[in-house]
Amino acid sequence: MASFVGLAPRWVPLLRIETLAGVGQFFVFVMMLLLLYVDQRGATLLLVGAFMICNAFLTLASVYLGDAFYGMGFLGATIIGAIFGWFLLNARLQRLEYLTFMAQPMG
Repeated sequence: MASFVGLAPRWVPLLRIETLAGVGQFFVFVMMLLLLYVDQRGATLLLVGAFMICNAFLTLASVYLGDAFYGMGFLGATIIGAIFGWFLLNARLQRLEYLTFMAQPMG
């Protein structure tokens, strides 16, 4: 399959890693959108900031480790971001009624 699209066999493992990382990034974006839907801008900022910091540090570490680890930093950041986003969203959804009705003005 890789030769069909003109990809060198050397880059096939990176393609597999980045495909998994793309799925992880999709889950991070879903968590982000759901947090924005329930008007949790602070939690969304926390999620995006944590993802950005994890992505920067883990990507630098994977580049430092060499060719065999290319893409692992992004994959790790998406996994961490998706799990962290799940916990943030779950905590907000458990208190959704309180957060919704307590934010309303009193007449």
